[in-house]
Amino acid sequence: AEKSNSARRRFLDEGDRIILRSFVGADAKGAYVSGAQLATELGVSRPAIWGRFKRLEGEGFAFEGVPNRGYRLVRWPRQLHTALLEEELRALGETQVHVFYLPEVDSTNSEAERQLTYGRCSPLAVFSSAQTAGRGRMGRSWASAADENVYLSFGLRPNLPSESLRGLTLWAGIFLARGLSPYVESKKIELKWPNDLRIDGKKFGGILTEAKSDTDGMRTLIIGLGLNVNGATENFPDEIRNKATTLGAHADRPLLINRIAARAAHCLHQAYQHTLAQPPEGKGGLASAWRAWDCLAGQSINIRRFDTQVRGVAVGVDDGGALLVDCGSDGIQAFQAGEVTTQGIT
Repeated sequence: AEKSNSARRRFLDEGDRIILRSFVGADAKGAYVSGAQLATELGVSRPAIWGRFKRLEGEGFAFEGVPNRGYRLVRWPRQLHTALLEEELRALGETQVHVFYLPEVDSTNSEAERQLTYGRCSPLAVFSSAQTAGRGRMGRSWASAADENVYLSFGLRPNLPSESLRGLTLWAGIFLARGLSPYVESKKIELKWPNDLRIDGKKFGGILTEAKSDTDGMRTLIIGLGLNVNGATENFPDEIRNKATTLGAHADRPLLINRIAARAAHCLHQAYQHTLAQPPEGKGGLASAWRAWDCLAGQSINIRRFDTQVRGVAVGVDDGGALLVDCGSDGIQAFQAGEVTTQGIT
């Protein structure tokens, strides 16, 4: 009886993850999974497995059952799903990330900060399908429609001096560009300093890094990401419709949103780990790594900081992440922050 109860508890707690684990990953595409094998692994009956498949179908999955072959996953959900996010992350080697999914939230950055304040283990990843108070750089709001997009915040407790993570936002952009490029092979992902991801001159993603520090160093760190995945661009607000796009608009097929979301979280974690590993005297090749994705280099730009505006030609970034601008007779100046505009890029 004790063994039976243990199996039942495991099935209730882990059944979805164990079932979905069999279907996650390229090697499982189109493969049949034995219901009998799953029943044996979980220590429950085959009807119990069948019942769990039916429940998953109510959450957006579709399975095809074939006698003597098993079940085949024929449709993935179009919305984020906690167990699937966990298994997609696991397939990427992210076994220590704690996943929180909320269909709607004020801001994933705010929720990640709350979870860290509550004492939740880090690293943690907060995902949502819609934000009611999403925010971008410089206090701007972030349009966050519930239309197959990803709102994600990766939360950490570095307990390190702030200078240890200099350049992190730019590394996050680089790792995201590298990680997402295979999904849009016919287009080039570009980065606009300091935090925008773009395709064909239009923005499809933005990064917002926020930290809380005290005299001993950085206590909490949140790397936030808004990513337009499969949403219809005609549903964008009028003011951004000609400036924004989606990743899926440039792919040859609709993207699996849970796979993209997990990949994005993995990229943010990679960027954090990479930044920590760099030598303190310089961020080890940030300038050259950024150059491969830079959409501002060689452009005449305006950069505004507070009430000051400077004009010049963007010439890349330095290894600390500062934007380098050739200001003519005033030489090359480095800007740690500011709002950049140029004709065709806003």
